[in-house]
Amino acid sequence: MKTKQWLAIIAIFSLIGCTSVISENTLKSVDKTVSYENVMANPDGHRDKVLLFGGTVLETIPMGEKTVIMILQHPLTSNDKPDIAAPSKGRCLVEVDGFIDPAVYGPGRQVTLVGVVIGKETRKLGQINYTYPVIKGTELYLWPLQEVSNEPRFNIGVGVGTIIR
Repeated sequence: MKTKQWLAIIAIFSLIGCTSVISENTLKSVDKTVSYENVMANPDGHRDKVLLFGGTVLETIPMGEKTVIMILQHPLTSNDKPDIAAPSKGRCLVEVDGFIDPAVYGPGRQVTLVGVVIGKETRKLGQINYTYPVIKGTELYLWPLQEVSNEPRFNIGVGVGTIIR
């Protein structure tokens, strides 16, 4: 194969690896000028802003016509997966129409979502009052559980590499 063909193949696979799990149409509505930190600092000042963010599910509460999911935010990687090794910027409440099963969206599951900031809510968190931004979820992606293998892991090779988990 010629060099140009190899470069084209590498470029295609690079793009595939960085594809978002959120639909392209939904991503067009995201306001990239607003960060999660901005919303945490002033939820009311960012009403009606559309955000892309993700994190770890802390709790899922079905409430009749809607379900509320409490999420611990984490920054997103290049493929929009929450980077749970990176520090969180806080918690939020995500409201989703209909029933979301708490057994499926259980504590520790990772989600990426797009949602509209609709306000704030103060709840007890331990001994303090914590103000949660409230976000109306418009598209959610639940990341698959990682399978854990009990088989020994070893690699043989030459060169420099990184391990991403």
